[in-house]
This record gives sequence, C-alpha cells and structure tokens, in this order.
Amino acid sequence: MRKKLVATALILSALAGLIVGYAIQQYTLIIPTQGKIKGIGVSITWTSNQSKCNTIEWGTIENNTATLLPETITLTNTNNTACTFTLATVNPSPNLLSLNLTWNITQTTVLQPNMSVIAKLTLTATSKYAGEFNFDIIIKAEAT
Repeated sequence: MRKKLVATALILSALAGLIVGYAIQQYTLIIPTQGKIKGIGVSITWTSNQSKCNTIEWGTIENNTATLLPETITLTNTNNTACTFTLATVNPSPNLLSLNLTWNITQTTVLQPNMSVIAKLTLTATSKYAGEFNFDIIIKAEAT
C-alpha cells in the first residue's frame, strides 16, 4: 500500500511539475491602445441664426439671370480631418430644366476640423421653361 501511495505521490508531483513548467513557458501581456478614426462630417446651417439648413427657398427667379440666395449658409467641419467641398445639383424637376448652381467656395478651399466657412449660393436657370421648379443640392466633403 505504501508503494502505491509513493507511486501516486510521484505521479502527482510529476504532473504538478509539468503544469508549473508549462505555466512558466507562457506569459500574457496586455497592451492598451488608442487612436483616432479618421472621419469627415459637415454641418450646414443658416448663417444668420445657426439653425439647420434643411431646405432652400429660391422664390421667383429670372431666366438667364444669376440669382444670389438672399441668405448665406455656414459649412462647419464637424469631424477630425481636414476636407474640401464640392457642390452639385441632381433631380431637377421638370427634367428639361437647365440649372447652374455656383458658390464662392473653391475646390482648393481646405476646411480644418471644427472650422467654418460662409457660402454664398448663386443659381442661374437657362431654360425656356417658366413655372415652379425643384432640385436637390449635393455638398460633398472629401478628406485632404
């Protein structure tokens, strides 16, 4: 019986030695990391009262005459990377409507994070159409 007890003790000691030896061969290191995810965002507000610009009302415009929007809008870079802006129009209604929308912001204007620029929009319709119209404006921000 004593031999069995000694044998069991030796086996348990050997197993314990293997477990300790294996544990010594492993080491876990946790390295905290941090950074920023690059993002582009823009808010567009009316310059006069800083309310969100959801729609623009042009009123009645003259054909073949540049019409300056009476109120300016403010573009603010709301994210953490510098960006440039482009302006486009889509979905004109009626389809035959020919529009030219311009602004005072050039494609080389770089807006740094949390900075703003005031935009003056000018619309010219060159069409024989007379009547109500609508279209969508796309303001695209691109990282520099």
